[in-house]
Amino acid sequence: RSPQAVWLTIADDGQGIGPGQITEGGLGLEGMRERVSLASGRLQIHSAPGAGTRIVIELPIGGESS
Repeated sequence: RSPQAVWLTIADDGQGIGPGQITEGGLGLEGMRERVSLASGRLQIHSAPGAGTRIVIELPIGGESS
């Protein structure tokens, strides 16, 4: 947390997500993107097959994202 933003990280050491799967129409990731966007935040997905997945969400506090 900083005075301007708060970060949330969700990570696992599972199968990971292939590059094409991140952009395909799953409702879970799409729902996360939509909610983060509505809060003027940013969402990043870091993943590779066999290497797990890490999702980082940045949400601004009291204003727009930097």
